[in-house]
Amino acid sequence: MEPSFDPAKDVINRAKHGLSLAFGARIFEDDNHLVIPSIRPQDKEDRFKVVAKSETSFSRVFPSGAEGCRGSCL
Repeated sequence: MEPSFDPAKDVINRAKHGLSLAFGARIFEDDNHLVIPSIRPQDKEDRFKVVAKSETSFSRVFPSGAEGCRGSCL
């Protein structure tokens, strides 16, 4: 099942990052994806970076907060 996203947020994400929100969701399809905890320096917010192989290359996405983590986070 393909996740659905708010079209307005998808347009903003495409303009800001050059990627659709659907691509960000697909990155988790790589069974070997790596979730790396990170803290945003300006406000010390806990964040996560995800590194995975996509259709054409290695990619990284930055889901916001722990709810963006699927499976186990390091």
